[in-house]
Amino acid sequence: MKLKNSKIIILSFFSLVVLFNYISYSNPILIRLSKWMLRLPKTTIVKTISKISFKELKFLTKAERVEFLLEKAYIEGRINPAYVYRLRTIYSKIPNGDKFLYLCLKDKACNPLKFADKANSWVYQYIIQHYPNIGSFRQLNQIIGDFAERFLVKFFERSGWQCINGKYRGNNGFDGLCIKTNFWGKVEDVLILESKAENSLLGKAQCGRQMSKACIVSILETLSSKNNQEFQKQNWLERIFSRNRYKEILELVKKDNYRRRLIKFRSTPTGIRLEIYKIEDNGLRNIKVVKEEVINTNLLIPTTKQDKYFKTLVEESLKETLDNFSKK
Repeated sequence: MKLKNSKIIILSFFSLVVLFNYISYSNPILIRLSKWMLRLPKTTIVKTISKISFKELKFLTKAERVEFLLEKAYIEGRINPAYVYRLRTIYSKIPNGDKFLYLCLKDKACNPLKFADKANSWVYQYIIQHYPNIGSFRQLNQIIGDFAERFLVKFFERSGWQCINGKYRGNNGFDGLCIKTNFWGKVEDVLILESKAENSLLGKAQCGRQMSKACIVSILETLSSKNNQEFQKQNWLERIFSRNRYKEILELVKKDNYRRRLIKFRSTPTGIRLEIYKIEDNGLRNIKVVKEEVINTNLLIPTTKQDKYFKTLVEESLKETLDNFSKK
C-alpha cells in the first residue's frame, strides 16, 4: 500500500513538473519577464508601459532598459516580434536610446522603427541632453514644434524683417507674421510664415486650406478684433496701436500685396534640413505649394560660415524653447 502511494506521489510530482514546463514554454509572459523578478519590483513588472515611470528602471543598465521595454512592448502587442532584435540593436547604439525608446513606447501613435532616425539626430540629442526631464512623447513633439517656430522667426528677423505677434489665443494664429515699414512707420510689405516640423502637413479649417487667402483674412480679422486674447496682456495704448497695425496688414492682404512661405523643418544626424516653399492661391480657399529652396546644414562639425550661422540660430532657439518649458 505504501509503495503504491509512493508511486502516486512520484507520478503526481512529475506530472506537475511537465505541466509547469508546458505552461512556461507556451506562455511568453512567464518566459520573458521571469528574469526581471530579481531586478525590478513586482509592481513595475506587471504594469503596462504607459504606467511605468523611467525612474522605476534606474537599477537597470541602458542595454537592460532597452531589452525590458521591448519585451513589454512585445507582450502588449505593440511591436512585431520579428523587429525585437533589430530594435534592441538600434536603440542600444543610439545615445540616450533607452530614454527615447521609453518616450516612444508610452505613446501608441509612435512607431519605434520610424522614430529611431529622429532619436539619433543632432536636434533631438541636444534636447534630451539639456532637458532630461521630458515626461512624454507628446511633450517632446511640443518642444520640437515650439523650437521650429522660434527658429523661423529668428531666421527671418536676421534677414531684415520685423516679426510681430501672430497668435490670438494660445497657439491659434500664424507661426510667423513679419512686416517691413517705411520711414513713417506705415506697413509696406507683409510676410506670413508657417512652420512644419518633420512630417507634419498643412491642415484644413472651416475657412479653407491652411495658409489660403480666406484663412489668412479670417485670422487677421480675429487679430484686429476684441476676440484677440493677447490684447488682455497690453495696456490701452498698446491695444490701439496693435489693432491698427493688424488692420493695415489686413488691407494689404485683401489687395494681394503680401507673401507667404511654408518652411518644413527636418532633423538629420548632423544638423537640420530646411525646405522653403512659396505658397500661391489656387482659388480663394485652396493653395498651390512650390518648392523654392533647400538648405542642408552640418551642426555637428560646422566648417562653413553658413553652418556656423545656423548653429548659432538653432542653439539660441533651442535654449529659449527649453527655458520656456522648464518654467511650465
